[in-house]
Amino acid sequence: MGAKILKLKTKQLIHRQLITYVDKVHQANFRKFLARVFESTDNNGIEVLLVVENQIVWFSIEGSMGANTMDCLITLTDINKQKKVKETFRRNNKLLQDIKNKFEHSERISNSVHWETDAQCKVITYISTNCESIFGQSPKCFIGNISDFENNIMVDDRLEISKLCCTQQSDPRHYEVEFRYLRDDGQLLWIREVGEPIFGNTGTHIGYRGTQHDITLEKENMFIPVQTSLKQYRELIFQQRAFDEHAIVSITDIAGNITHINDNFCAITGYSHEEILGKNHRIFKSDEHLDVVFASMWMTISSGQTWRGEIKNTNKDGLDYWCNVTIVPALDDKGKPYQYASFRSKIKKYKNPQQSWNT
Repeated sequence: MGAKILKLKTKQLIHRQLITYVDKVHQANFRKFLARVFESTDNNGIEVLLVVENQIVWFSIEGSMGANTMDCLITLTDINKQKKVKETFRRNNKLLQDIKNKFEHSERISNSVHWETDAQCKVITYISTNCESIFGQSPKCFIGNISDFENNIMVDDRLEISKLCCTQQSDPRHYEVEFRYLRDDGQLLWIREVGEPIFGNTGTHIGYRGTQHDITLEKENMFIPVQTSLKQYRELIFQQRAFDEHAIVSITDIAGNITHINDNFCAITGYSHEEILGKNHRIFKSDEHLDVVFASMWMTISSGQTWRGEIKNTNKDGLDYWCNVTIVPALDDKGKPYQYASFRSKIKKYKNPQQSWNT
């Protein structure tokens, strides 16, 4: 029988040492095994590779002492097929483990989890291990009733998700949704969920699968510029308010037509906003200054320079008033003025040189 298993003729085995057929890698262990058999201390057997007719075959070998203490009874069992199955299983298992490790690594890098639910979105049937790093709880805490997860979603977001689920029941399809999730430790997360329906072999809708990505950092980075802009805007409003409380402000276009005034400007001129906007500063001109004064002013500001001086104007009621005036041109990318901002403060100028000025 041994000859048949080894695919040899009986005469090829007689007076031949079995070890000559044992693969060199296993020969040392085979000798130790035989020594234990002769000492009657081994009952477990050994698995070795035998080289027969240039073929390598796995055998299970068991040994025991015969009636004659000099004889050893060897039992060979061909386990080549079992070994091949085990080796295939080992390789596949290693491949699956590698895939699992890569999958979990990609989840950690992308800060995401994968999940599956039933067709009614009521029961979580699977969630990947990375949920612990994102949501702060192990997968077993989420498997089962989905309400345990939904209870941590912010209420207004939960209502939107509920509407989405109702729509999905009648028309299952791919979807994306963002929501806020409050962890048990008080940390608020932004989550982007992408899901799709699962259909069985018969086309029956049997569940949903998808991913959840932690996009908290993305949202924070998005809000920072907005918050900075709001802060800068509030600061600008404050500065404008403070300036308007003190100064008399007007802005004109390049032709000198008024496009903006503040309340102080209306108060000193006696005109309303509607009466002034679109008009030229000439309506406030008094007879105090020669035309050369205004020509010099326009030459200065049209060249992009700031002009400062004292101007006497006349209000709606015909009363004169003096102002310290600063006119600042606003320049475009080419350095050319496209509008002018005028800032005034009222002064009272006496003709009698013995009297002082009063603001």
